[in-house]
Amino acid sequence: MHPNILKGVLIGKKSWGLWRNEWSDGISEGLFTKEEIIQQFKDCNIEIPESLLTDFHNTIHKKILKRLERV
Repeated sequence: MHPNILKGVLIGKKSWGLWRNEWSDGISEGLFTKEEIIQQFKDCNIEIPESLLTDFHNTIHKKILKRLERV
């Protein structure tokens, strides 16, 4: 991703929620890893605030639990 797009995602709260949901869906489905997403931010020198990281981790956890309950 382009650095300006990633930075824009972090700046806009609504955008963060939308992307967080898309990323966590992909992670819970095994399409990619959390580390791959976070590495893209690191590669572009974008620091994710701790509160957003916590939100991201919690959303992933919830979606994985929901997926396991369906199995």
